[in-house]
Amino acid sequence: MDKHISIRAQNLAKVYRLYSSAIDRLKESIHPFRKKYSREFYALNDINFELRKGETLGVIGRNGSGKSTLLKIIAGVLTPTSGNFSVDGKVSALLELGTGFNPELTGIENIYFSGTIMGFTKAEMDVKVVDILSFADIGKFVYQPVKTYSSGMFVRLAFAVAISVDPEVLIIDEALSVGDMRFSMKCLRKMKELMTRGTSVILVSHDMASVMNFCGEVIWLHDGKIFQKGNPKRITTNYANYMAYGLLPPEMCRNEKMPDSDDGEYRPTSQASLTGVCNGAGSELSDKLDKLNWTDLSSLPCIGEGGAIIKRIAVYVAETGGSQVVFAGGEECEVLLDIQARSRLSEPIVCADFRDRKGNLIFGLNTHFIGPSMPEIQGGSQVIVDFRFKMPLLLNGEYSIAVALADGSPESHVQHHIVNEALIINLTSIDSARRHYMVSLEYSDYVLHDLNSMAVPDC
Repeated sequence: MDKHISIRAQNLAKVYRLYSSAIDRLKESIHPFRKKYSREFYALNDINFELRKGETLGVIGRNGSGKSTLLKIIAGVLTPTSGNFSVDGKVSALLELGTGFNPELTGIENIYFSGTIMGFTKAEMDVKVVDILSFADIGKFVYQPVKTYSSGMFVRLAFAVAISVDPEVLIIDEALSVGDMRFSMKCLRKMKELMTRGTSVILVSHDMASVMNFCGEVIWLHDGKIFQKGNPKRITTNYANYMAYGLLPPEMCRNEKMPDSDDGEYRPTSQASLTGVCNGAGSELSDKLDKLNWTDLSSLPCIGEGGAIIKRIAVYVAETGGSQVVFAGGEECEVLLDIQARSRLSEPIVCADFRDRKGNLIFGLNTHFIGPSMPEIQGGSQVIVDFRFKMPLLLNGEYSIAVALADGSPESHVQHHIVNEALIINLTSIDSARRHYMVSLEYSDYVLHDLNSMAVPDC
């Protein structure tokens, strides 16, 4: 293998035999003519990639896509059914919680036990244990059985042990997500330090901002196959759009089958219901609506009187001229809300609030405070509220957009429709120095598109 390659996988596959019952397994094992009572399930199929030394590979995909199976094969925990793979150097893996530690042993006993498995003598581990305990920082709990640990304490000790062996390949399977923020940042600094020394890293995460900023290449797994791989920003954006909208990457529309969505139902992503009927609003609006990927809110939990509803939400980005759910701070964005009035609204107020993972309000867009106040909306009419703003330079991570529609004044009003977590977005800001000082909205505005005069079908 090339001396600059840490890992190479060629046509890698892992197949499991699934049985309807335990008796079928027995019958297959004793059948004189080897009749099959099982069906094959490909946890991995035709996996090909290379990872160069000192680089980081991100692996993304929804639950059950084969991510953990792939990492376990590379770590030597599982044996592939077919194909070839080679690893150059010592591998240290931090897989799902519970892997590698004996819950009945104390933390200190597990440190020496793990060292023995990795081929170190007791004398060598005596030297390493000081640094392990210092990095883990779990105090006297290291002398208690691991089964009494919280998930955070467990991952602290597991990560400290994993990096203590100076690995050539470090594998991390979403484990850092259970740690507190300070420890997670400490781990990231350590991983970057290892990379500068030539360590290759494979990172599995559902945090698209971390994958985009930390990885040089990304693999998107779906149903055990590599659905896409390449540039982190492109792949994570495609993946986030798929998870949010069911949207197939544009360059694959002609020759790839769309992965099944989580609910088994394909969601249309084109604005077909408005195409060709928006001439009265101008060609610019018509062109924009054609490019939007709407998220239907009808199936999401909501509260309110229901005199009017927010049927759909879409986000438009000026730079790309289309919809997306992964953003860089400073991008010019629009949040569009498709509103259907069932009764007359004399003083409508529409807002979109951006919240962090803990539910804290980060910033909001509100027609009343942005001004001017919206005109009344007649019952049976349809309008689109188009908020326009520049995405603030916020901390990287996931944010949710909550939308609401009311009638009245801010002090006294009737709430007609509120949808929390209407859309989940990911924010990544490469310019980390500036984002700590520029978190406010540089500008915001909204435009009201009146569709009442158009023959817009119900959708």
